[in-house]
Amino acid sequence: LGKETQCKDSVNKGVSLAELLSIVKGSSDEMERDDAAVQLIFASDWRAAEDALKEVIFSSNASDYLVETCAESLATIWLREGQVSEVAISSLPIAAGQIVERFLNDAERSKAGSNPPRE
Repeated sequence: LGKETQCKDSVNKGVSLAELLSIVKGSSDEMERDDAAVQLIFASDWRAAEDALKEVIFSSNASDYLVETCAESLATIWLREGQVSEVAISSLPIAAGQIVERFLNDAERSKAGSNPPRE
């Protein structure tokens, strides 16, 4: 699938993946970038979304707030796609890696709590 693919989220109907990638990587509006980072969770081309989120995480002009959102979106994508690995997490800057690990741990606890053991 090309980068012109639409995102699956109904809130952003008509916003292409290419537009979201452009916003998250370069928009001057912090909230717009943050919203785009969240919407990338729904991208049909998860590799392109992953690359863009990592680019923001590694950039020097991203706020801590935006890095946190990008790290959580990245963790969500990795969980959904079954791509969670210690190597991938350890390749991130320390703060982002800690955010991903915390998010994954919370997701695991939530999953365990929603599936109580059967008697």
